[in-house]
Amino acid sequence: MKELSTDKKKLISSLPGETVQINDALRLKISDKISNFEGVWDEENSKGILNSYQYLSTVEKAPPLGLKSYYCLLFANESPVGLFLFQVKDFDLRKSLNIHTHDQGFLPKLWVGIKNAAIARVKHDLLIVGNVLLTGQYGINFCGKLPIEKKLNYLNLSVEAFANHMNAKKTHKIKSILLKDFEVGEDSNVHLPEYMQFTIDPFMFIDIRWDSMEDYLSALKSKYRVRYKRALKKGARLLFEEMSLEDLVENKKLMFDLYKQISTNVSFNLFDLNENYFVKLKESLGKDIIIKSVKIENEIIAFYSLIKDEAHNELDAHFLGYNMSKNHENQTYQNILYSILEESINQKVKKVNLSRTAMEIKSSVGAEGKTLFLLLKHRSKFVNWLLRRFLDSYVPDNSWQPRQPFKDT
Repeated sequence: MKELSTDKKKLISSLPGETVQINDALRLKISDKISNFEGVWDEENSKGILNSYQYLSTVEKAPPLGLKSYYCLLFANESPVGLFLFQVKDFDLRKSLNIHTHDQGFLPKLWVGIKNAAIARVKHDLLIVGNVLLTGQYGINFCGKLPIEKKLNYLNLSVEAFANHMNAKKTHKIKSILLKDFEVGEDSNVHLPEYMQFTIDPFMFIDIRWDSMEDYLSALKSKYRVRYKRALKKGARLLFEEMSLEDLVENKKLMFDLYKQISTNVSFNLFDLNENYFVKLKESLGKDIIIKSVKIENEIIAFYSLIKDEAHNELDAHFLGYNMSKNHENQTYQNILYSILEESINQKVKKVNLSRTAMEIKSSVGAEGKTLFLLLKHRSKFVNWLLRRFLDSYVPDNSWQPRQPFKDT
């Protein structure tokens, strides 16, 4: 932990926001406006642009529907030791879990009906520790080097203090807590035994090790080069164009509709974006956000977005959308993946992060998967006991077949 000057401690202590005293040594400063922590937030942030004041203030201007963000600074003996992003969601589990079956048999349909009926009453405020808009552990940020035991103890104390404070004020009625995106080996299940651990789709990424698309193609096995050429042939009519702020303003409703075509088909979804989200992103991030439209004969049928993280020399593939009815004939999504890869090579980044979902097709262009797990608990011990026994039957199946497109694999 770095030692602060007396003046710096006084400045941080005087920041606006509500203060919750956790114990004699620890206190939590809470605000629903990140502007109250301007300067201090970025000084303590080590997670790059996606946990920056700049990005989070953008989300605050165009928040996902039904989601409220809070920014928290944890102090130990007047020195900041952690900063957290907490999000509270008006949670309806039946709407978030897309439970269905394509099997028209009586028993499979009955089982789906029973599962939907069982979760129909799970409606309350869910506290999310992290950022539901992103894949990865953004929103849990400790200052300096601390042992894992101390980090998780500080985190647990902060989460409980926040939930108790909000419930006492009747601002929210928090019943469940979700901690998102831990990496394997962090031993959080040992140090946070009240929480149950589960996984959903893995986090997909590509390490960029080529200087050009020609280098990339030469590294592919023959059948994957054939696949690349076939995709380009089918997508010959597709025109990729970077969108200006004016383009985004003009097409924001269309882009939202394209995004919804994809988001409504995922197996687990906690939010819907704000229709103004991409406009606000461009206004705030400027050159650090790349949004490209995909057109056929001047009609936008798809788009994708990339955020440049200069601190880590990475690109993060953000949200996209496409017309599903035109995807197969043009191989739109496959061509979007190749366009993202080419942009990453041209930008000379070391890695492009491709988020979750569509693992198999992403692996066919060279992406690898990393398992991230989530921690969940209900604050009622009885409900938590039930969750431990039945959670697995509700978690979507994330099995998939990894592809090996490169000659050296």
